[in-house]
Amino acid sequence: MPFENFYEESDKARRRWWKCFGLAFLLFVGYWAFALSALPGVEDDKNASEDSNTEAFDKKERERRIDDLCRYLPLPERFTFIEKDLPTHFNDSTSIIYRFGSNRQPEEIMPFFIIWFKDKGWKSIGNDGTVFRKDKQMVSIRVLAPLDVVTGYEIQCYEYDH
Repeated sequence: MPFENFYEESDKARRRWWKCFGLAFLLFVGYWAFALSALPGVEDDKNASEDSNTEAFDKKERERRIDDLCRYLPLPERFTFIEKDLPTHFNDSTSIIYRFGSNRQPEEIMPFFIIWFKDKGWKSIGNDGTVFRKDKQMVSIRVLAPLDVVTGYEIQCYEYDH
């Protein structure tokens, strides 16, 4: 009879479709698995993100250290805080500036700083004794133009990353 193996042939055809569908599914999954693993940017982006987070943390930590350095420097008598500039980041350093005013002259003020820095192991660099360095940190003391009876002083603290 012509319809004897109709159901048998129908079952074979259904199995062939399932096999084709399964093979297509496996090829699709394999293609995407290979494509995603072969993308050059996926792992690099994760590493770049981690590096930028580490770099941001390092900048914040460096900012905190130099701010503490400038903030907690011992100050001579009659030395009044005026203002602080926000930290400035350069390629390889971070800097912060504190400004003070005093009715005392630089001849009275500078020996105080020179003695303190020398006692704490800082080295004076330059000829005028207004720049001090220790390890990666540097402090510069500048005398600003006198305003009436008050003289302005600028203390700039740096930290280098090398």
